[in-house]
Amino acid sequence: MRIILGELDPPLNIGKSQLDQSRNTYTSNGMGFQAALQVAPLTALGVLFRFTKVYTKCGLVARFTPCEDFYSLIDQLYSKRVIIYVDKTKTAFLCTLIHLIVLLVRVYLRKNHYESKPDQFNWPLDLENAQAGIRELGEEILHKGFTIEKAFQTVTYRYSSLNSVLSVDARCTSTKILGFEVSDILENDQVCPRILPVKNRVETWRLLATNTDVVVCDDIGDVLKLKDASNLSICSQKQPVGSNILVCPLPLLIHYFDSKEDYCYQQRGRKNFKWVPEGNPFECGLKDQCDSTRCWKTRLQCIGRGEGRIRRHQSLEGKLGWLDKRGAICFGRLQE
Repeated sequence: MRIILGELDPPLNIGKSQLDQSRNTYTSNGMGFQAALQVAPLTALGVLFRFTKVYTKCGLVARFTPCEDFYSLIDQLYSKRVIIYVDKTKTAFLCTLIHLIVLLVRVYLRKNHYESKPDQFNWPLDLENAQAGIRELGEEILHKGFTIEKAFQTVTYRYSSLNSVLSVDARCTSTKILGFEVSDILENDQVCPRILPVKNRVETWRLLATNTDVVVCDDIGDVLKLKDASNLSICSQKQPVGSNILVCPLPLLIHYFDSKEDYCYQQRGRKNFKWVPEGNPFECGLKDQCDSTRCWKTRLQCIGRGEGRIRRHQSLEGKLGWLDKRGAICFGRLQE
């Protein structure tokens, strides 16, 4: 008998177990002394003493730690996701972290007067497919030994160190989500996170923020662009604004769900963390009667716990062919 693990090609997808996740644990932190007074009618004063064991709550969620090797760092940035909340339009976007870091690198170079070539960040393919091109970009010198590689490492380190300040329990609760300003990531002054209240339909996607960093800004420019809008209705070309909707490109969203059961998508080991797709998020059912907004009342999705609120429509009957598309799913609710 010999061990052959690693000698053969690994599976295309290494599946996750069905064991429960553990986000916190309690560790012993010594002994505590307690004293109490007991008074009862017509009796003498009583004094109670006791020793108790003290426990401390500890978080177990592993944080993102940037690699020192540039090639490995770029691979990390392509595998991690971030939620960007734009306050101006009251819209959130789920993005790959590489998009945010490249944006911040460009801001960093411009702010600190580094001269870069006009086509420095232009690739033959879009950024989603430019992983190899960014690796090759690392050795280009900006100024006396300061390279693109060091610029990426500097910005990524600031992003990671800033978000590591937020504890697991504090970053996302039932009432609020904490996130740093995008512009503060490059600041050297003292900064504090901003509060996004979990209300006004934010609760429909809050659970995604429990294991995803959130950053906020007033405006960050264009985030998404349709590759081909020729076959789309007007209402399908852009999500409603001002309603705290989260826009999730489908290839990124699927990473959060590794189990499918009865048209429910859930993460193994995370009880009642489910998305039940409702209707068809890509089609307008009202056609000529739509005012570009009404159809979104049935197209918007919701991630929730339990079976009640999220099982409102059971009309799928296996019609989930749109899951293979490269569109975006929107989570939220329009105000009635």
